[in-house]
Amino acid sequence: MIIKSLQNKSFIGPNKTRDMKRVIDDRKIVSRIVRKVLAIEEDDEDWTQRSFRKYYAANSLDLMTIVLDLQDEYDCEISDEEIKDLDTVDDIIAYIARKRADVQS
Repeated sequence: MIIKSLQNKSFIGPNKTRDMKRVIDDRKIVSRIVRKVLAIEEDDEDWTQRSFRKYYAANSLDLMTIVLDLQDEYDCEISDEEIKDLDTVDDIIAYIARKRADVQS
């Protein structure tokens, strides 16, 4: 289900196989980080679309831990302004794909 919804996103470029593999790899990495920080055990498809703040009651320390782990994993910096828009696993995956596309262009 998540794969089909991601195929329609603008970050899937002309090399769809490579781009889809990256999205799948990113999803695994981001999911691992978020699950660890927020102690999420559920495994249904929809959990990646649920709000960290509203559904999982993540506090600012939880969110900063997620961001720091992402920065370490991807060797990047995420600005405070960008953090505001990252509220689900799917938001983070889309953000990573956009940043990767910006670097490649």
